[in-house]
Amino acid sequence: MKPPFFGPKVVTDIGLNEVYPLIDTNFLFKGQWQFKKNKQSEEAYQQLLKDKAWPAFDEWKRRCADEQILEPKVAYGYFKSVEVLKCLSVEPKTNNEFVPLQLVTVGEKVVKKCQWLFASHSYTDYLYLHGLAVATTEALAEYSHRKILRELNIPFNAGKMLPPMSRISPGYPIWPDIKDQAVLVRLLGAEKIGVVLTENFQLVPEYSTSAVIVI
Repeated sequence: MKPPFFGPKVVTDIGLNEVYPLIDTNFLFKGQWQFKKNKQSEEAYQQLLKDKAWPAFDEWKRRCADEQILEPKVAYGYFKSVEVLKCLSVEPKTNNEFVPLQLVTVGEKVVKKCQWLFASHSYTDYLYLHGLAVATTEALAEYSHRKILRELNIPFNAGKMLPPMSRISPGYPIWPDIKDQAVLVRLLGAEKIGVVLTENFQLVPEYSTSAVIVI
């Protein structure tokens, strides 16, 4: 297996209509928007989602498009394993001579919009937009991951989300050393998509995430 290129590459011409279908609506509705089943029947719960969650989803996708709030950008690339792994505190399983890396963001505008909504006491709108931004960021990570697999001619089931452990990120239990974020940011040239690190190794803008792709 050979990568199509070595080094970082930036992709900014990404339509949200390519990303939105990859949103995990279960994660969005239950985890972010708090539409929980509780003691109601499954039929009643599905009716709740039909009456409230799905219309809210469509409305906020429209508002984000009209106001151009979400700006999906990706930095990804292929790097020699020996150069990457020696810099990291973990060693993702790989039998290849290269490692794919990615960093995605939906930009700064949505951060400022969320801050404005919260400051304006528009807490429900804040909840909806914040949740959609989180879910879209994860969907963008899925989008980039699939792009990498296609470039490597690795088959996958497009009808299902890719396995969670097939991309891993600094700061999570399997990779607790958040300082490793600096390695990914440096290698991928994160500043080219407007992403920087804080002193505590947090990605800015908030709605950004990086990963090593395990192949």
